[in-house]
Amino acid sequence: MKLTLITALMVTLTSSTLLAQTTEPAPAPPTATLQTLDELVRAIDPDATREGNQWQLAWQEMTLIVVADDAADRMRIISPIQPVDPDDPELMHRLLQANFDAALDARYAVAQGIIWGTFLHPLSSLTQREFASGLIQVVNVVNSFGSTFSSGVFTYGGGDSTDEYRELLRQLESRVPSST
Repeated sequence: MKLTLITALMVTLTSSTLLAQTTEPAPAPPTATLQTLDELVRAIDPDATREGNQWQLAWQEMTLIVVADDAADRMRIISPIQPVDPDDPELMHRLLQANFDAALDARYAVAQGIIWGTFLHPLSSLTQREFASGLIQVVNVVNSFGSTFSSGVFTYGGGDSTDEYRELLRQLESRVPSST
């Protein structure tokens, strides 16, 4: 009985190993390159300009910049929002809150004295859908700056943005006359 159980186990393991060896490996995910990125940018704005690894395009009346680095395997979509106001620490605090739960894959960033809407992603694994989503999210964080600070309709739970939205709603409700 013990020998039969061991034999059955060995047959099962051997057949599983043989099956695993004859199964074809999953296809490798598509690898994005600067050329792929160029095609994605030009599909959105045929008049986009390119200088090396940087593109400038217009979409929804907004200027966006796409920067890529093959060696670092990174790309980013950025759009300027406004100069940093060093006398407004509450705004910087709110940007960090939004980065935690409302900006999702896009982010607010500060560089060269400017607040930016940004989306960062590894270049090699970037898909068309991720590029489009990143572009939309950057447009949304720029457009929602100063109000909801959101990259879209979803927020990631556990942060402070829900309370911020409730406060905005309370302020708006206080301005609307009641219909009694």
